[in-house]
Amino acid sequence: MQSSYSLIKKDQALSGEQMKISTNYVAKTTNESNSNVRENESNMVGNFEVIGASIIKEAQRKRDQILIESKTQAALIEKNAYEKGYNQGIQNGHEDGKKEAIAATIPKAKKEATDIINNAEKILSGAEQDYNEYLKKKTQDIIKLAFSISGKILKKEVLKDDGIDLIIDEAFKLAKGEQNIIIRCNRIYEEQLKEKIKIWKVSYNITGEIFIIVSDDIQPGNAIIEKNSGKMEVGVDIGLEKIMKAIIG
Repeated sequence: MQSSYSLIKKDQALSGEQMKISTNYVAKTTNESNSNVRENESNMVGNFEVIGASIIKEAQRKRDQILIESKTQAALIEKNAYEKGYNQGIQNGHEDGKKEAIAATIPKAKKEATDIINNAEKILSGAEQDYNEYLKKKTQDIIKLAFSISGKILKKEVLKDDGIDLIIDEAFKLAKGEQNIIIRCNRIYEEQLKEKIKIWKVSYNITGEIFIIVSDDIQPGNAIIEKNSGKMEVGVDIGLEKIMKAIIG
């Protein structure tokens, strides 16, 4: 029987005799659910972009204001320097005295103007850095939100179909020939899993028994498989957790 689900499994060895199986369970969802996910993510991204743009715009405004003020101040300093040199030259009675006074004052004025301009550029650069850090943080928030929404949708699909059976089937592929198997799961799956015991024993050559143990500590969409050679955790949560760690660290 063809399934409407696609299973992507990933196993990772643990210390000792334990093993985790990360199973990403992808189910068909309704158009409405997918639309809501995309709309929520799109709205969040749009809000973050508006805030980020305002950070840059405000920094540019401050920079432009400082540049205008610096040019005005530089012109004023240069004018004062010239007048001071001119007056000094008159007092000394020599043209050379006037030139020397101007030559000594203008470089200082230019340096002050340059320092003001550099300060304006630093303000803009700092704002861009703040924006990049802000965007990086919010990007992680968007990813976490997307995974949270996806997890809820996947669990909903697993609850209303045979999704948990297919996930456990994948785990049994790594348990062929085991003697005894214990499956720990939420009570909502107890009856449907019991109906699969005979099929699993034959399909995967389980020589002993398969036990179904109910545990309400295990969230719907997940299960724990215990066997002689170790333990496996399978399901929606463990799969999403591994994928998110791979993306954002």
